Amino acid sequence: MQTVEIKISEIQHGSGGTTGKSQPKRPDRQDRRPPAPSLDLDDQIVRCPKCGREVQSLQCGHCGSRLPPWQADLYAATIRQLAKPGGDRANTDHQGGDDEHEPLELSLSDRAAILQTGKQSPEHGIVYTPPHVAQFLFNLLSPLRPKIVLDVASGNGALSLPWRGIATVIEYELAFGNDFFKCPDSIHADLVLCNPPFGKEKEFLRRILMVVPQTTPVVIFCTHRVRLGSYASSHDWRWCRDEWPPITSIISLPRGVFKGVNDTVEILVFRVSDLLPHYFLPSDRDHDVQCGQSVLVSP
Repeated sequence: MQTVEIKISEIQHGSGGTTGKSQPKRPDRQDRRPPAPSLDLDDQIVRCPKCGREVQSLQCGHCGSRLPPWQADLYAATIRQLAKPGGDRANTDHQGGDDEHEPLELSLSDRAAILQTGKQSPEHGIVYTPPHVAQFLFNLLSPLRPKIVLDVASGNGALSLPWRGIATVIEYELAFGNDFFKCPDSIHADLVLCNPPFGKEKEFLRRILMVVPQTTPVVIFCTHRVRLGSYASSHDWRWCRDEWPPITSIISLPRGVFKGVNDTVEILVFRVSDLLPHYFLPSDRDHDVQCGQSVLVSP
């Protein structure tokens, strides 16, 4: 078994003095970090530094050892990079980290069953839009008075729920047999809402921009890597820079707003010029409705 272990460089300490017994110095803060996990390149897994068994999260399921997030993210990303065709020389056009949190595979029938029960399964990428976030967006965008709202990757419909009864909602959810990537090439919609699987944001955004009118407002949830994770030489960077509609507003969400998702997420808003350029989601859920009522700015 080929195992690679990345060690933090040791700090050399001098002797305790010139007379008597040497007094060992207290280890520096860097030396007191927990042992790093190891990469098992043969089995393509990350092994716990204590018990040597495979770990797939921040805590070993066998001995209970916890890994600092920076270690777990580093090793998991390295494993995935080495597993790609070409290894660490993978095509730089696809570098950018959008697949760093790819969920476990799940059949469409099982996914549909989970959605129908209303349960969440973060490890399989099934995480619903919190009601207070959906309500905040509704309060922000309702002055647009859309007649048709397109909800892409709708899941259990939580994101578009506030719009029901006010507008016609068109939903696409693969688990229920509605594949957005097989939809008509032209869809008339007055507003698009999309909370796609993390890591698939650009894929969904490309398709959205292809099928809706060029003036239709688009609202999409993204990890920060969608804007900030591409290299300047990549096709993704040039596509974002040169072909995206102008981002008219960004809504920052606090870490942990989605159950089981330890990632930084934001909402990108395209083609709504009357909004402020940036919002923070109010932290007090009880005041979300009040905070969202008066945010539309006159042109």
